[in-house]
Amino acid sequence: MRNVRVPRVFALVSILVLVGAGGAAAAVAAVAEPGALTSVKDTGYVPIADIRARSAALFKNYPLPALQNGVDTYRLTFWSRDFDGSPAPITALLYLPRLAQSAELPVLVFGSGTTGIGDACAPSLEVAEGRHFGDYKENMLAYAGMGIITIFPDSYDAAKVYTPTFR
Repeated sequence: MRNVRVPRVFALVSILVLVGAGGAAAAVAAVAEPGALTSVKDTGYVPIADIRARSAALFKNYPLPALQNGVDTYRLTFWSRDFDGSPAPITALLYLPRLAQSAELPVLVFGSGTTGIGDACAPSLEVAEGRHFGDYKENMLAYAGMGIITIFPDSYDAAKVYTPTFR
């Protein structure tokens, strides 16, 4: 894991959101440079009490981790490269611990396994109430609640039917 200052990460995301709102997102999409952020959607804030409640079932046979922070969540879309070098759209969930003051925090990028090849099988679209393939969101919230910036990417183009994992 790598340490990153939370305000810098949030500032970068904020700047990219503002730039995208001004029409630059189309230019970024046209260029499709690896790492170019094409969208950021604020998906809400999860208070620490909710993280504790959601984590209880996940850790039912283990001690509950020392959760210390509520978490701001975002859905990101950015460009990467496919095996042949062509542009590849990637989606990821970003979990940022909400802190009272600036601090260096570790970063965890969690790569999940696949649960199928259909649209609904993208790890970030898991509905924990219906199926418990990985309880990914609860896991990511627990890490972020412990003060770890957590990034949870889908496999390449996982939100669409085509999944190169199965080539």
